[in-house]
Amino acid sequence: MKAMKQIVSCFAILVFLVQLIDAQSFTRQVFQRNMYFDSSGLDSQTPVQLIDPGPASPRGPYGQQGMTKYGSQYYLMYRYFDGVSNNIYLRTSPDGLSWTDREIVSDDTSNTTQRFPAMVLAGSTQQPDIYAVWQDARDAEVQVRFARSTDGGQTFGPSVVISTHGDSKTVLASLARDDSGNLYVVWNSGTDSNAWFTTWFSRSTDNGLTWTPMSQVHNGRIFSFPAKIVARNNGELLVGICDDQNSRNNLVVYTSTNGGDSWQLQQQPTN
Repeated sequence: MKAMKQIVSCFAILVFLVQLIDAQSFTRQVFQRNMYFDSSGLDSQTPVQLIDPGPASPRGPYGQQGMTKYGSQYYLMYRYFDGVSNNIYLRTSPDGLSWTDREIVSDDTSNTTQRFPAMVLAGSTQQPDIYAVWQDARDAEVQVRFARSTDGGQTFGPSVVISTHGDSKTVLASLARDDSGNLYVVWNSGTDSNAWFTTWFSRSTDNGLTWTPMSQVHNGRIFSFPAKIVARNNGELLVGICDDQNSRNNLVVYTSTNGGDSWQLQQQPTN
């Protein structure tokens, strides 16, 4: 008898531009393919499937997304521009094949750019708390903003400013939550001269209502980004940064055992 395979399901979201020849313009669409793996590797895969066709205008969804699985549900967060509004949206799926309609995450009403979302989930697997951060530009300055949902993503509360960067045009944020419920975010900011030197950090101990002033984790060379953070227990943190080291990129790791009050540079794992 053939041994049963333990199948682990994962899926990839593929984003590309479709050129509309008659309109001499393009629209962006979101596609996906589910790939199933066992201990030997790829076992099977589904055909490519369209999950967001985009609007009729030459705009649409962007592949700047956060994606995760929590419990038995898949969660996909991404930027969508319909030609007027430019916001962050969430969609969920029970199987990675059928998806809910878009639910808005960001709360900007001035049609400025919202992009590069990241999220973490906690609590009930049926209706989890969803914590999200993204780049926001509503006040003519680039910001890192945060919002929380307590009903599994059906609604999100008002957003909170974590940081403001008057000298930057882009921020890339990563979010984590420890076992005690504290939230941590790191981000890189790209200046107008396209320099990405610094990795910044902030912490919240009240579910994202308030955040500590931003502090520096790492100061590298011009293209030291992106940074990712993971958290566990009560304030044990690890930050990995793709560091620019004289025209080569290496992984630099910092750890903290006190919730980011201080950081220890670890031995570089790559060279």
